Amino acid sequence: MYGKPIVVGPNMENFPAVMRDFLSNNALIQVNDEAALKQQIGTLLTDASSRDRVGSAAATLVASRRGVVSAM
Repeated sequence: MYGKPIVVGPNMENFPAVMRDFLSNNALIQVNDEAALKQQIGTLLTDASSRDRVGSAAATLVASRRGVVSAM
């Protein structure tokens, strides 16, 4: 929808299926600590192609899953 990159921390255990989907589709960036967060934010701010690639992958994945819950 918006095509923005997603950055999350290491504690995403409550969302294993969602994380599996996003990680396997390179649709988000997961960081383990503050240093990695700073590095990734810096990259996203300065590298438009990285920012666009992750954001586009996220938007595509979300669009492909639209309506999944209502179909259950």
